[in-house]
Amino acid sequence: MTIIDSLPASPVEQRTDDALVVLPTPAAVTAPQGGRAERGITRERVGSRGLCLSRLVIPPLTTEQAHLHADHETAIYVVSGEIEVRHGERLAEVTVAGPGDFVYIPPSVPHQPVNRSRTQEVVVLAARTDPHDVESLVLLPGAPD
Repeated sequence: MTIIDSLPASPVEQRTDDALVVLPTPAAVTAPQGGRAERGITRERVGSRGLCLSRLVIPPLTTEQAHLHADHETAIYVVSGEIEVRHGERLAEVTVAGPGDFVYIPPSVPHQPVNRSRTQEVVVLAARTDPHDVESLVLLPGAPD
């Protein structure tokens, strides 16, 4: 087992060994679409080839920027809070998910997470078939409301 205490000086291109890696929780960063992201498993951190796993936090009364992940699937597990997801053409469809729910977003589907709570943040674990933390992210026009 390999324990990594800090990020490598340069990105990891591809793992050549079969060592298990344990990472400490990384510092949160502001995600391009909004909210806070703790980038856990990515090509940049561990050399993953087809997987990215992050913990995302959406503060109360926050609407993220509409976006999609080009050609990549997304799976979400809601840890806490209730999330409204606008999705599809013109974001006309609305799905609500709460703690313990799993959400699947097909490749290239536009979506926009919304936290309507005045007091509780939303915490989710999000996995994508893109090993890079934001490479397939496409921000869509229009300001969050």
